[in-house]
Amino acid sequence: MKLIIIYGVPATGKLTIANGVAKNSSFRVFHNHAVIDLLNETIVSKRPSFGNVKFKEFWNVARKMRLDLIKSAVKIGDVKGLILTMAYTGNKNENKFIRDIIKLVGTKNVYFVKLVCDYNELEKRVYSKSRKNYGKLQNKKSLKGWFEKYGDFDFLEVKNLVLDTSKLSAKKCAEKILKYVK
Repeated sequence: MKLIIIYGVPATGKLTIANGVAKNSSFRVFHNHAVIDLLNETIVSKRPSFGNVKFKEFWNVARKMRLDLIKSAVKIGDVKGLILTMAYTGNKNENKFIRDIIKLVGTKNVYFVKLVCDYNELEKRVYSKSRKNYGKLQNKKSLKGWFEKYGDFDFLEVKNLVLDTSKLSAKKCAEKILKYVK
C-alpha cells in the first residue's frame, strides 16, 4: 500500500486536493477530521481546548486511532493507496506518529506533500463554507492564533513535494501529486 501524507497549515486546501487525487486514482482519503469528528460524537461533548489535560488525551486517542486504522489498511491489503491529511504542528507526539506510520507502511511507500499558501489568501479561505462542516478554523483570529502557536513546520529528514496552492489550482496540485507517487 502507498500512503500520501498531505500536510500544511489550515486553509491550504489539504482535503480539497486529497479528494482530487482520490477522484483520479485508486487512493482513498483519510482526512484529519474523520477521527476528530468521531471522537467529538462519541467521547466528548465539546472538543477540549488547547493546553487542557483532556485536550492532550483527546489527541493521544486520535493519533492511536489513526495509526490503528492505517495498520489495518496495511494488514488487510485491499486498499492500494491511502491519503492522510493533517495540519502538522511539529509536536513530538506527531513526530512519533509519523515515524510509526513509516515503519508500518515502509519508507519507499510513504510520500510527503506539503501545501503552502500566501497568508493573505489563507485569510480569505478560512471563511469558506466548506470549513464549517468539519469544525475547522473559520476566522482570521483563529488563523493568526494557529501561526502564533505552531508556525509552519516541515517533517524533518523526509523528502517533500511542496506545492503552493495560492499559485496552483487544486486540479493541478492533484496531477502533480499523482506524478510524484508513480
